[in-house]
Parts: sequence; structure tokens; C-alpha cells
Amino acid sequence: PGPRVPISTDPALFTKMVKHGEELLWLQTYGERLYTDQRPKKIPSSQLIKWVQKPKRIPDDSKDFSYNSETLRLNIADGSIVNVSPEIWNFEVSGMQVVKKWLGYRTAKGAGQAMNSSSPLDPIRPDTWDPEWSKELIELLTVLERTINLLPIGIGLLEEICKGPLLKAKDLPPIPEGMRKPPNVNKEGNQLSF
Repeated sequence: PGPRVPISTDPALFTKMVKHGEELLWLQTYGERLYTDQRPKKIPSSQLIKWVQKPKRIPDDSKDFSYNSETLRLNIADGSIVNVSPEIWNFEVSGMQVVKKWLGYRTAKGAGQAMNSSSPLDPIRPDTWDPEWSKELIELLTVLERTINLLPIGIGLLEEICKGPLLKAKDLPPIPEGMRKPPNVNKEGNQLSF
């Protein structure tokens, strides 16, 4: 039970995986964490993925956006983006198709629990496409493109680590009792201390 993280005892290999992990964290936080001179605070946009036409209207529902794997075109209401690979469109996290989910929440009907909720607030939805969403979608597609490009490197490193000498759990120092307690959090959800 729980995650299993193989830790290499080879310092050079360990360092390679740390650098790979830092790159992924930088991407997944849209440049807000682990930025350096080589990794700027803002993820540079993809050179390939471009709007042909930005949407002027909000999609009605999930039937109002589609993907064509032959033309690599993502259609959103009356707009479209080109050079979206099938790998980007199909990218999943825990079985959730990321792009489709992102778009689903930016429709007139909404997605998830909001569609069937009895709350009077859930039916309050945007009625126009927010221009900021056009920028955000390109950012999301760029992050996914770069993440997918890094996958073979991560898989290779993981295989190399698993074949080499590993640090065993019994060789790790014991966890101090104070670190086993949940963090002290205030009403706003900010961590105060451990």
C-alpha cells in the first residue's frame, strides 16, 4: 500500500532524476516553482500549437468541442487550434482526460456535479467565452506537450534506477514523531507549523 519510490544510491543517477523531477514540477506549476535562469517564471508557449480562430462564443456543452486526430485540430465552438497531437488530446491523469475536462468546465452547461446540482448557484454560468481562456488553453496544451516530451526520459531514468543499487527503506533514518502529525493549519488553510 502507498506509493513506492525507488531511490538510487548512485549519486549521479539520483541527481539526474532530481533534475528531471524539478523540470516536471516547474511545468506542472506553470513556472511558479523551481524557476531558474534556464527555466523562466513563465512557461514559453509552444511554437507549434496555435489558434486559427479564437472562439467568439462559449461552447454549449461537451458536444460543442471536438478533436480531429488526422488534421490535429481542436475545435471549440466557433474557434479552433492546430497542431494538437493525439497524445496531448488523450493525456490522462488518474483516468481523467485533462483537455476534455478543462473544456467541459468552460461550457454554458458546465460539467461535473454542477450539471445535476440542486444549488441555485450552480446554474449561474458564463454566457460568453472569456478571452483569458484562450491564453490559458494554449498554456495548458504547452504544458502537456512538454510533459509528454519528457515522459521517455523519465521512463528511461526509472528503468535505470530500478536496475541499479537502491536505498532500502530499512536504511532510511526513522521519522521523528513530530513529523508524523498533520500540519497545524489556520482557518484560511495556511500551514502554521508542523
